[in-house]
Amino acid sequence: MNDFWKETISAGYYDRILERGLSVGRGIQPNWHHSTFVYIKQFIKSEDKHLDYACGPGAFIGKYLYKNSIGVDISDKQIDYSINKYGDKGQFLRIDDFNVKDYKDYFEKITIIGLFEFITDDQIIELLNKLHYILALGGKIYITTPNYRSLMSIFEILVNRFTSIDYKNQHINRFDKKRLMRLISQSKFDDVKVKKILNIGVFIGAISFNFSQKVQKFLYILNQNKFGYLLLGIVKK
Repeated sequence: MNDFWKETISAGYYDRILERGLSVGRGIQPNWHHSTFVYIKQFIKSEDKHLDYACGPGAFIGKYLYKNSIGVDISDKQIDYSINKYGDKGQFLRIDDFNVKDYKDYFEKITIIGLFEFITDDQIIELLNKLHYILALGGKIYITTPNYRSLMSIFEILVNRFTSIDYKNQHINRFDKKRLMRLISQSKFDDVKVKKILNIGVFIGAISFNFSQKVQKFLYILNQNKFGYLLLGIVKK
């Protein structure tokens, strides 16, 4: 996992994908990221002290959030990219420079977007217990990871086939709703909810981001995302 993020993924890779999609208003892969960010954004207020853990190139903070946010990542080159591109939008730190002892009970919201599929169960529990220390009482963590009890496997095959990045050997951990809830409950957190987001309407992003958002909202009203492609864990302290 470390080599993948430090070496394989070029600086700003996911930000450039998102920017190309936003510039033309279409594209399946950028719409996946855009739809995820739009959905998670609704839970974070401008005054919230927010941490984006595994922030990558900083796109979520830089394009969707506020100056109260801090982003941390394992990759030096992604953090360098974040600082250069979005340094006026938030604070970005390397994991090694982020001292949890300085942030006891500090953050009101923490986001972990697209990390759990890359790390082991033990690493996830260790991470959650560390974040428990820095999350304020009543604060929440928002966690996204693919729902493999869906057609996600087919989507992943297409991404592996038609993009420059192959996730076949990188997604070492695969979740459905029950398994994600069970694993999180093994940490210090006991208030855990998991829901499904990003329904089949996300693929309409190939034609139009805006139309995709409308279809996704309609389908959510229709079936509450019973067949959602992405899991959203909501953890409260």
